[in-house]
Order: sequence, then C-alpha cells, then structure tokens
Amino acid sequence: DARWERKRILAKSIALMLFGVAGVLVFSDPLVDTLGRLAAITGIPVFYVSFVATPLASHASELITSLLFAAEKEREALDVGIAACYGAAIMNATVGLGAFLLIFLYRIEHMDWVFSAEIMCILFCTVGSWLVVQTSKTERGLTMPTAKGLVLISLYPLSLGVVVFLE
Repeated sequence: DARWERKRILAKSIALMLFGVAGVLVFSDPLVDTLGRLAAITGIPVFYVSFVATPLASHASELITSLLFAAEKEREALDVGIAACYGAAIMNATVGLGAFLLIFLYRIEHMDWVFSAEIMCILFCTVGSWLVVQTSKTERGLTMPTAKGLVLISLYPLSLGVVVFLE
C-alpha cells in the first residue's frame, strides 16, 4: 500500500535525522575543543584552523564518495561526484550562514558584531560557486571542465585571503 510505504519512509527519515542530530551533539563539542587546542598550540587564530580543518572533518564522506566516483572514470559518475560536492558545499554554506545569522538575531542585544569578514567570506564562496556552476550547465546536465573546477577549488584559499584582507 502506497500510504503505508510513505509512513514507513517518513518514520525512517525522522529516525535518521534524529540519529544525525545525536551524532552532531556527541562529536561537535570534542571537535571544537580539539580545534581550539590546535590553534593554541600552533599560535594560529581559531578561525583559520577551523576554516581549514572543519570542512575536511565534516565532509570526509562526500570527499571519499566523490573520489570513488572519480575512480570509475566515466562521465556520468564524474557528474554525480561533482554534483554531490557542489550540493554539499552550497548546503553547508547556506545552512551555516543561516544558523549563524539566526543565533546573532536571537542574541543581538548581548553580542557585538565582529563577524563582517567571515560573513563576506561565506557569501563570496557561495555566490562564486553558484556563478561557476550556472555557467557550466548544458542540455545534458552539469558539466565541469577542468578550468572551472580549478576556479571552484581556488575559491577556498581566495576566501581565506578575503577574510585576512577584510580584517
């Protein structure tokens, strides 16, 4: 029955989301502590350590999956890998920015605004990625020539440079 199947899918989706939230609650605090200690040991500001290490830790599964798709060396598999990375990056930037702004708006009377450079960095990466991908769409779907892939990869260090410049 289709109605029963929808209920089963919804229940499984909710359970998986709760499992994911529990995982975030369990692992986020130790990750933040570790990044703070690493920053203290190296003398590098926490933002820069987090900027480099957090995406590697939190998106390792997408990276591994994309590498497996790329190893197949077939166009469709490569397109899926690129789309997965692009989707994860945009979703992460959008959700991160949204959560950050919601927290700020909720606590506005108790916080000083010192995050302009970081916000500009997130917007720079998100809009830059969107522009590159929008110019890469064809009738067959998303195609990503090497040059455009290099542009996307360069947005990461460029955005770090934007933060350094703006601060």
